[in-house]
Amino acid sequence: MTDIADATSRTRDESLAYFLEAEATLLGDALMVVGQSVLTSDGDVVDVLALDERGDAQVITVGHGIASAETIGSVIGQGAWVDELTEREIRSIFASHRPEASFEKAFEAALGIPVPAAINARQVLNVVAAGLDDGAERGARYLAASTGRLSAFAFQEFVDEDSTYVMTHRLV
Repeated sequence: MTDIADATSRTRDESLAYFLEAEATLLGDALMVVGQSVLTSDGDVVDVLALDERGDAQVITVGHGIASAETIGSVIGQGAWVDELTEREIRSIFASHRPEASFEKAFEAALGIPVPAAINARQVLNVVAAGLDDGAERGARYLAASTGRLSAFAFQEFVDEDSTYVMTHRLV
């Protein structure tokens, strides 16, 4: 059970990272969180950077409220930055966010398999928000259809006296 004080003091990206660690399949495929609030070289922030079982980087942008076309543009820029990261840089990001953990052990614990030979060969972009405005939905559907590498999810967190409940569903 989640401590209510902890649940209400987390930001949306912290909540998403927390729940992805607790339930790796929250957005579909199991993921290992590499880092949260990862600063890019151009000053942008990747809300959650994760890896899937193939070693593909999952770039997760958490929209606050209804995501706009600007949110889609932002996740594309973040994906381009992640595309340039080497495996060494991915491991370095992991070590800076989780200094107590071994990359190999965390990967195997989260995904049930050893680290694959290739890390970050492909990037998958994810937008998580309460919903999408018309421009964001149009852009997300276009990118999903043309590249197959963008997904959008609705994410809601509910807190009552004793528990925190999370609901996600795929929008695009």
